[in-house]
Amino acid sequence: MVLAYASPVFASAPPPTNKAVYVKPQTYQYITYGNCSISATTDGRAYLTGVTYTYTPVDVVKVILTLERWNGSNWTAVKSWEFTETNSSEATGQVTTSVTKGYYYRVRAKHSAIEGSHTESGYSTSASLYF
Repeated sequence: MVLAYASPVFASAPPPTNKAVYVKPQTYQYITYGNCSISATTDGRAYLTGVTYTYTPVDVVKVILTLERWNGSNWTAVKSWEFTETNSSEATGQVTTSVTKGYYYRVRAKHSAIEGSHTESGYSTSASLYF
């Protein structure tokens, strides 16, 4: 019997960090929380989610999800999706999309609240995931 072990071969060096970052509420007048995540579906596609919450309903609340791919030295945007609600305190978005195998991916989300002429925005980033 011959046993062999193969270590994984990556198309590029792994990204420098694998920590998720979320929107911190103490910095905002309207936004209370913002977050995003990425996971793999059973058929190997990427499932992205994001949410923006505000303290009270605002004129417009949105979350823009951007799928990013690690090219070995930088994160590059692949595609974006925008989810908008009016007169609400929550905007959520979810999307399933195909990805090219052999790369790390993450989600970067822009969280925005608009009330009258005042706009505030912040960003969150998911941990990275190898596909």
